[in-house]
Amino acid sequence: MFFTRKKKEEKSSNYNNFFLLDLLNGNYRNRDDLNFINSYIDACPVFTATKLIADAISSIDIVLRDKRNGDFIYKHKALNLINNPNPFTDGQLFLNELASYYVLTGNCYVNIIGDKEPIEINNIKPQDVIINAFSDGYAGEYSYNSYNSSAIYQRKGDKRFFDARNNEIIHLRSFNPKFSSTSLVGVSAFAGCALEIEQYILVSIHNIALLKNGARPSGLLTYKGSNTLSKEQADIIKETIKSKLSGAKNAGEIPFLGGDFAWQPLSESIKDMDFANLKTTIEQSIYKAVKIPLPMINAGSMTFSNLDASTYIFYDNVVLPTLKRILKFLSLKLLSRYKDAENLEFYFDEAGIEALQARKLQNAKIANQIGVLSDNEIRSIIGYEAINGGDGIYKPANLIQVGQDINTESNRNEPSAKSEFIRIMKAQRKQDGGKFYTDEYIELKAREYYGN
Repeated sequence: MFFTRKKKEEKSSNYNNFFLLDLLNGNYRNRDDLNFINSYIDACPVFTATKLIADAISSIDIVLRDKRNGDFIYKHKALNLINNPNPFTDGQLFLNELASYYVLTGNCYVNIIGDKEPIEINNIKPQDVIINAFSDGYAGEYSYNSYNSSAIYQRKGDKRFFDARNNEIIHLRSFNPKFSSTSLVGVSAFAGCALEIEQYILVSIHNIALLKNGARPSGLLTYKGSNTLSKEQADIIKETIKSKLSGAKNAGEIPFLGGDFAWQPLSESIKDMDFANLKTTIEQSIYKAVKIPLPMINAGSMTFSNLDASTYIFYDNVVLPTLKRILKFLSLKLLSRYKDAENLEFYFDEAGIEALQARKLQNAKIANQIGVLSDNEIRSIIGYEAINGGDGIYKPANLIQVGQDINTESNRNEPSAKSEFIRIMKAQRKQDGGKFYTDEYIELKAREYYGN
């Protein structure tokens, strides 16, 4: 897949390991987007939100659409590749990985093997890629380096990137407000809630440490000796307490200082120990940042009615926009390699999305009741084929016309239209009974509409 070369001793990239020790010591720093990959394992809300989005995207069947007429195509070499990208990955897992990396880091990289029509495609982990800029400020080289292989993809004249074996790397990134020659990557969907994620991890560590230490509350150390402590001795004790008690991992620890000290436990403070509500608040902030409706993940706010509405909102605001972004990217970079595919694009048949079936049926029912669509048009909404004789529009036989707008453009030439217009205008009255329009104004408007 890749040619092998000796690994570098050091590499410069935008990736910085996320050390929990920094958090435990209270040292917050701006997090790199690749660090959210660690949060996928460390923070349950990040795992849940990412998995909800990626699972929904990968469950949707991909088709081809003809951009000229909107027709769907279900059989093509490109679809065979998407469904069977390589010998080790199926199509659903490939899309799941692609969507997960895009949500977590704002970037996804795909390695394309094959000179013209692709033979296979593989996802590349964002943390294994370094982007080097050329003098124009844009990407000039992608350096791939994993545990067992490495490759360098260099920019060619057509602005595409190939390695020594003529394999191509393609890169999808999200919007980055700090995009520059030193930051050629996208921004994670979780970037707006980085602090909340770190709070969540800290609270979890604190609770685990507290349980391991017997869930003991804080207390006071009282010196009972007769001699007064010197400043140096007091400073040593303070530093020992700080190093042994500070941080979430030391919650509940009791240091032994030596000397005549007494331990006086304090009563448990509900406000200090109520981490459950704190975690709930943080979870909601994280889910809101990536637009996950709360009824989908919070049993307390879930009902049968709002769960359906939340599902529609989730698909309309998160799943389908993200899927469209990914498919446009694959259409431009992957589908364009196929002969006679310039009018085709990767797309999805919304009629095949199971989660949206109830809404499609409801829309079809309403359209049928008001009589604005034919039977075949209604059948197409819910994914059924057309039938013979289904192109007519039917209305109940007991419906009769009760009136007609006489002031439309199409009936202004009717003899009675002008006189009826003048009659209606003169009939308009103010609250005190006076005329709303003067006779001169009515006559002026009548000439404008109907002529002399």
